[in-house]
Amino acid sequence: MKWLQIIKEFIMSLYSKIVITSPEDFRPIADEAWRSIYKHDIASDADTSCQVVVNVYGKEKFSWVNGNKDQINNQRADKDTRYGIGSFTKSFTGALVEKLIDLGYIANRDDLATAYLNPQYSFPEHNVTVEQLLLHTSAIGGDYTGASNPQAGSDEAGPGLWGIKYYTQTKSWPMTPQELREHFTSWWKDQTYPGVDIWDNNTPLTASTFYYSNPGYIMLGLICEEAYKAATGNYLRLEELYKEFIFNPCDMPNATGQLTNGQWEIAKNQASSYTYWWGTTYWNPEIYAVGVFSAGCIMASASEAANFLPNLSKGLVMSNSATEKFFEGRVDSSPHQPNSQYGSGIFKYDVVTSSGTRTLYAHGGLRDGFSTYALYDRDLDISVVYIQNRTVLTQNQMWEDALAMYQVAHDFYNV
Repeated sequence: MKWLQIIKEFIMSLYSKIVITSPEDFRPIADEAWRSIYKHDIASDADTSCQVVVNVYGKEKFSWVNGNKDQINNQRADKDTRYGIGSFTKSFTGALVEKLIDLGYIANRDDLATAYLNPQYSFPEHNVTVEQLLLHTSAIGGDYTGASNPQAGSDEAGPGLWGIKYYTQTKSWPMTPQELREHFTSWWKDQTYPGVDIWDNNTPLTASTFYYSNPGYIMLGLICEEAYKAATGNYLRLEELYKEFIFNPCDMPNATGQLTNGQWEIAKNQASSYTYWWGTTYWNPEIYAVGVFSAGCIMASASEAANFLPNLSKGLVMSNSATEKFFEGRVDSSPHQPNSQYGSGIFKYDVVTSSGTRTLYAHGGLRDGFSTYALYDRDLDISVVYIQNRTVLTQNQMWEDALAMYQVAHDFYNV
């Protein structure tokens, strides 16, 4: 009889754990928590939309969608609506570089960037390595975010500083993907490295200094294309490389690199982008032409984006050693990104939780009215992705909201 009681108590304890960790129990708690976390009034913000997804143990445990993906046509967003995830793209690009290193298509991190880019693009020889580009220590400046009027749409501002004409969702210049790449490289022909820091009072940079660089990651995209072509004899555009090596193994069937035959792809279920300025929400149709070049081009829903880091961590993309290289933070950040290290397209942070200090991997994204923050606890397998189609919160606010939602999931599943 005593043994029957022990077995019964054991079975009941297992049942209790199953009930506690079931998605049905977490969802109402997460929903209530999110409504208190979100920094704006949900009802008044319904004219534009946001998505929040919490992925635990490889399964989606909470998904929250609010508002319209298209304000003009009053079209509601749903969990499959795609958004521009901005610079979170760099994490995908970093993973793609690690994959090609794993395959031997990129031989060594210390290889010069020009060893892969030339003679196709004839970049000047300035001793920038693949690893320096990965870690933002190449000191390449000239970022379009430094333009005084990045939405002017001219050759004198924004992407025009690179000699790249401005694209919109409604029209585009008749330029092929290859011509876009050539326009990007033309800007660098007469430049010298290191560049000049546009943030720190024009202080010259050294190659050991962390300097967040969109152009550096665009160069990595070009390197991936050229390294793949040299190794296989076939040419695949960057968005095709993403699909083969990242999207397919990470269960992201609807994610894209957004350019097809030189024209921006407008998918069936894609959110329009908006900018909030002085109490008014403006439609923001502009999309940088350089987006195709791996710094901020990927379109995905929060649900699909939340699959990326967990599936990568599980070894679905590349070997264990290559996976560890991706997650390993190797460079201390600048004062602009405190309490962090930077690896292959991903920040590494330490945060304090109810169970002690935990390590998170994270990246934000801003692009033409879209805002993103994604974070991942690798040890506990908790992934949170938060996306909006209106630039209304700062990246710090997005981080705080995503981190608060992570804390809710952490406490529910691990305390």
